[in-house]
Amino acid sequence: MKLFLVFVALTFAPLIASAQDCSRVAATLNLTNATVTAATVMPAGSFTPPPEGTAAPRPITGLPTFCRVQLTLTPSADSDIKTEVWMPLTGWAHDSAWKAAPEIPMKLFGVFEWPRIGFIMALPAERKEYLHDVLGTMHEVGGYMLIALVILHLAGALKHQFIDGEPEFRRMWPR
Repeated sequence: MKLFLVFVALTFAPLIASAQDCSRVAATLNLTNATVTAATVMPAGSFTPPPEGTAAPRPITGLPTFCRVQLTLTPSADSDIKTEVWMPLTGWAHDSAWKAAPEIPMKLFGVFEWPRIGFIMALPAERKEYLHDVLGTMHEVGGYMLIALVILHLAGALKHQFIDGEPEFRRMWPR
């Protein structure tokens, strides 16, 4: 069984969501062949993922507050895939601070209905407007940073394969 960590990492701002908001998100996910096993707000700082195989896990540092959603995927009767989704909260908070948020439902990737963060929705209008602008900028910059990291990662794999002559693609290809 392989543990997949899927980072939906769009920004790196430390915001605090309530455990109730995180649990509500998990409860509203309607996924085929998947079960949400836990939804926890993880505080900003470091996080040590569970061990995988014989390798000792290394702590991941400098993380923002995030909602850790753990799932079990069962695309076939004999599969049992453990997955985690870490959701930094700036995009979620950005949308929650939107002035039209009460009238228009939030959709995750345009597919799943997603609840908004209650304490942000309850802020005065001028505070929400300011928060919306700041979080929108942070969300955009974080997205560009993620794209840059993916491109650098791909460039590193190509360098190892074609310049260093290491069999990276053969090692990564499923057997």
